[in-house]
Amino acid sequence: ENSTPDRGIDLRYYLAMISRRRWVIILPFCLAMLVGTVLAIKLPKLYEASTLILVQRQRVPEKLVQPVVTSDIEYRISTISQQILSRSNLERVIERFKLFSGPESKDVFMEDKIADLRKRINVEVSRSKRDRDADAFTISYRDQNPQMTMRVANGLASFFIDENLKVRETQAVG
Repeated sequence: ENSTPDRGIDLRYYLAMISRRRWVIILPFCLAMLVGTVLAIKLPKLYEASTLILVQRQRVPEKLVQPVVTSDIEYRISTISQQILSRSNLERVIERFKLFSGPESKDVFMEDKIADLRKRINVEVSRSKRDRDADAFTISYRDQNPQMTMRVANGLASFFIDENLKVRETQAVG
């Protein structure tokens, strides 16, 4: 029998290999830690506040009560999200929360402020795979000031809910 017996894992072999090549392991690790620490200190802190809003369809069977609002939920959400991101609404948000009121934003045009605010707002629609009767969407806002981030996200969510109620009311009256 010329076959060599299978010795399994030889721990001493691997430890010797690691000790021979320790600088190949230690140097990139230390460099990555140094770069990560510098970036964590130097980069500005960004806070994100998000609000999850659950939209449920009519639960009463349509045979008993005809639905007053028949438009698709995704269509309504996309319409209202376009209204939220409209110029007039974003101007109201900027004025209401006094966004871009610092001296560095004094000479910035309103169009640039609105474009910057649009980049910070995200409206994401998600459909539940398990329960097809419920849809949800998330409104999130990102900024460097944690209190302002929270207030703007809550303000956007309340505006979204108010606009949805207005749309439903006008559809019901119509």
